Amino acid sequence: MDRITGWAEKNIPRDKAYCDVTGAMTGEWYTLAENLYRVYIFTGDERYKRFARVWEYTRWWTEIHDGDLEGVYSRPGWHHAYSHVNTFASCAAAYAAGGGSRYLDTLKKAYDFVQKEQCFATGGFGAAENLPARPGVVSAAKTCHNTFETQCGSWAGFKLTKYLTGFTGEARYGDWSEKLLINGIGASLPTDGYGNTFYYSDYSAEGGLKALKPDMGGWPCCSGTRAEAVADYHDQLYYYDEDNVYISQFFASRAELELKAGKVAVEQSGGFPEEEKTTVTVDPEKPAVFGVCFRIPAWARKGVFAEVNGRKTEYEKKAGWGCIRRRWSPGDRLEILFPMDLWPCFLFDDEKNPYVVMYGPVALVCEGQDNNPFRLIDPRRLTEQFAKEEGMAWRLREHPGYVFRPFYALKEFDSYYMYIGDPAEYRMGAVFKGGWIRHEWGMLTGTPGIYAEKRFWGKGVRITAVRTADSGIADVYIDGRKAGEADLFAPVPYEKKAFEFFAPEKGKHTVRVVTGGRRNPASSGELCIIDRIEDIYN
Repeated sequence: MDRITGWAEKNIPRDKAYCDVTGAMTGEWYTLAENLYRVYIFTGDERYKRFARVWEYTRWWTEIHDGDLEGVYSRPGWHHAYSHVNTFASCAAAYAAGGGSRYLDTLKKAYDFVQKEQCFATGGFGAAENLPARPGVVSAAKTCHNTFETQCGSWAGFKLTKYLTGFTGEARYGDWSEKLLINGIGASLPTDGYGNTFYYSDYSAEGGLKALKPDMGGWPCCSGTRAEAVADYHDQLYYYDEDNVYISQFFASRAELELKAGKVAVEQSGGFPEEEKTTVTVDPEKPAVFGVCFRIPAWARKGVFAEVNGRKTEYEKKAGWGCIRRRWSPGDRLEILFPMDLWPCFLFDDEKNPYVVMYGPVALVCEGQDNNPFRLIDPRRLTEQFAKEEGMAWRLREHPGYVFRPFYALKEFDSYYMYIGDPAEYRMGAVFKGGWIRHEWGMLTGTPGIYAEKRFWGKGVRITAVRTADSGIADVYIDGRKAGEADLFAPVPYEKKAFEFFAPEKGKHTVRVVTGGRRNPASSGELCIIDRIEDIYN
């Protein structure tokens, strides 16, 4: 560490540009502080603390602390989702290294920002690796196929929840870890021997395919992050202090912990979440008084119940935990029961938005169909409409060809629908399909080969686009024939320009704008931002 830090002190530029994601030797600079602070905590060497302070992402942390979301969403720059959430681990490490309460306040507000403004039902976040405003998240649930950078995003979530649970003692942060363990990284496919990884989860209402991403090339960043995140599973399960054991997750596992009363082993067994309970064997080295506490999940709408050695037992609710303090003897058995049911998880709790059919904490998907079943399901009547089958399968009673299963149960190359809703995104009479995100400048995408389409009456169309330094070229077709192309590059940021294209004759026509997957040689990217498509009548 001494050698690499010495090299970094001499060689890494200290420009620290806002939203610098891809700069040579500077990209994602704002994630450096965490491990430097951790080395300081381990060694006590002030050198590492001083160098860590250099890399604090003060501007971004302040925006989140102050709730300046309008500024975040309107300010130029790519808020790369994973790294802009991962940087809060540096904020946490700064607090652990003796920083003031503002660091902890920022960390709490960062968690709430991600949960309230960015998260999907699965715990995933960061549509198209961005942090869009709410309308962009909604449009992503409809048409965006790179919905969640699964391995890296889960790793960032694990770290944030672990720090916050440890700092605050509040159980609620474990809810996010649970979602990610069941529906995020825990539902993904393993990396293959060539380094191809399950890079993105696809939640699109247009339909998804569960598959690795060989087009990313072998051993991309997410392949390495997967190993880190999977190794961190055990850190998500249990916490303890001198008087209590805290059970944050309910999966089969074992831990040996050192309390003031002596060594205590706890072992969970059962098939949660496919069973509505977990059985905890509490095994102190000798009978002793201490507390065993369990997280009360946010999804447990029917309540959580406890039995000790077969007898119903009351518990005290404290900071989101259910706590049972008693004299525990070797071999005592605690059963925690979680009655589950089907429920719709709407984006932002708004019934106008797409939703996921959930069973307790488990995200269910409709498998193997050609169309999104949004017209067949009434989200207010899920229990009536679905019949439970063997295992974790539910079948629509009136449409028995439609079967829902956990996302984690699907195998490679299985097709499915996760978000239930109209998969099309509309703007001013045009329909956008394939991976667009609603943005304050218009409909935005960086995905090649997708399109916007509109029927018009007249002699042509006027396409108003927003040109940027990282935009590509779009192809324009009228009635299936290429009418031209629009070069959306401009050396200045966010310049609106209208492009006009004409049909052979006046009448009814259809225009399709297709992202071309190519760029002006001067451009640094292939973005396409369409503000509007208007008819030209005369």
